[in-house]
Amino acid sequence: MKLAATVALATLSSLAAQAGAAPSYTVIDLGAAGASSQGMSISSSGNYALGRSVVTGGAPAFVWSAATGTRSDWAMPTSPTRAYGPNTVDVSGVNNLGVAVATLGATSGGATPLPAMWSASTGTVTYLNMPGGYTLGRVADINDSGIAVGGAGPNTTNLVPVLYDTRTNTSRQITATAGSAYMVTPQNINNAGLVIGTGLAAPGSSTQVALVYDSMADTMTRIDLSAISSSTTVALYGESENGWVVGAIGGTTAFRWSAATGAQVIPLPAGVTNGFVTPYAINSDGAVVGKASAGNTSFYFDGTSSYTLNSLLADNAAGWSLTNTSATAYGLADNGSIIVTGTNSAGVVHALVLASAVPEPASGALMLAGLAGAALLARRRRH
Repeated sequence: MKLAATVALATLSSLAAQAGAAPSYTVIDLGAAGASSQGMSISSSGNYALGRSVVTGGAPAFVWSAATGTRSDWAMPTSPTRAYGPNTVDVSGVNNLGVAVATLGATSGGATPLPAMWSASTGTVTYLNMPGGYTLGRVADINDSGIAVGGAGPNTTNLVPVLYDTRTNTSRQITATAGSAYMVTPQNINNAGLVIGTGLAAPGSSTQVALVYDSMADTMTRIDLSAISSSTTVALYGESENGWVVGAIGGTTAFRWSAATGAQVIPLPAGVTNGFVTPYAINSDGAVVGKASAGNTSFYFDGTSSYTLNSLLADNAAGWSLTNTSATAYGLADNGSIIVTGTNSAGVVHALVLASAVPEPASGALMLAGLAGAALLARRRRH
């Protein structure tokens, strides 16, 4: 029993030291169906990742499974034909059941976009029905209930925000307002049915606002960012399952927000000068990944400090670089996994999953508590 207590206390001390240390990641190369690939999104559990390969005459999307370690390449639809999967302009998403949504285009730039979904259970691509009369559309994200968000319209410059129900293949326009403010571009939907997106302060206004739409209650709420900036330019990029939101003000100030904490500025890593910054994703711990234009730096913010992602790679024998024009961190799961695009020492551009090599803060805290309890119990039993 004394040995058990000693082991528990030693492990406790080790984990306590880790709790304040920078995270560490191992690299999983998702490969490609062609010359290269790009990582786009990851489910909140980390079970599935979404990306696309770049081939001659197309860019088929794929879904990677953490359970099997394999990539499922989509057979792109031919009626109507769309050979190009999600690009770096049109966001896309995959849920914890392996159902993915993506905007498919007729060209690499996403011309004549159509919203589509793919399911791991069927392995087929189907187009989503848009509200009556609309012929073009985009889809940005999907939750575990099969509700997706995006836009639809007669052309790409006049898209209205839309909820897609993939279970019934129906859709409806989001019309709720927060006073005079209304949503223009929905970005994400979580499992609580909360949709985050950017809108305008009023019809005819050029002032951008950050909004949260409750799809269950059909209500819109404006996020107050006045405590950190008076800028009239804002963009939201990501949302966690428990209500964290991440975005940028004026293009140069990254922030995270929750109803409990309000808005908080996210610092850039040491040595990375201010410039255009895009914080793409946030998880339920409030951790953030994104990219800063200065040095083309992909970064990770743990809630207190920011690090360059390259500095967190535990094993980088292939020489992966996450600080170049091709490299971007787009998604962050609750288990700490990150979906990125990286370039290796041979110049190969591939989608990568960075898997956490040490316990995440939340799991580490639970382990600390458990080991502390074990040590205390062992001491009591000795006496």
